[in-house]
Amino acid sequence: MKAGAVSSLPLDARFYITKDIEMIYTAAKAITELKLKEWLEWKDKWTNIEEIQYLYSCHRTEISDYVHDHWKEDSFFGYQFLNGVNPMVIQRCQSLPANFPVTDRMVFKDGKQCLEDEMKNGNIFLCDYKILDGVKANIIKGKQQYLVAPLVLLHRTPDDKLMPIAIQ
Repeated sequence: MKAGAVSSLPLDARFYITKDIEMIYTAAKAITELKLKEWLEWKDKWTNIEEIQYLYSCHRTEISDYVHDHWKEDSFFGYQFLNGVNPMVIQRCQSLPANFPVTDRMVFKDGKQCLEDEMKNGNIFLCDYKILDGVKANIIKGKQQYLVAPLVLLHRTPDDKLMPIAIQ
């Protein structure tokens, strides 16, 4: 969405001023805590993974160690989704969209649960980024960029973790 200023956005697409201030504060705090100043001022392109590892090893914190150790876990993906930049996209799923052909067998391989029951119990959540469908992406340095409109299905487990179960 092109906008000259935040004030030209529709009201339902804007954050409240308190949220803006909170995000600026949180970002500044994170940069300080993670000591990312060197990353932000990095002028060269990274040419290999060792350069990224070097920056990580010089600026380790408790938070960065946790992310490093858990980033591949489904439960951490769900946590990041819920606590990320746009948690308002997540909605309780009452029925699957017609263009999202997910079956019980695909999701619950043990056969002990079914999507319909889990939806009735309020344990299935959907993130539908259909608003992005058809948005023309930028051209950066002469290369066309692409934008997708994903569907993400998440399941709240009995131990209150939000686990991804299907992504299209």
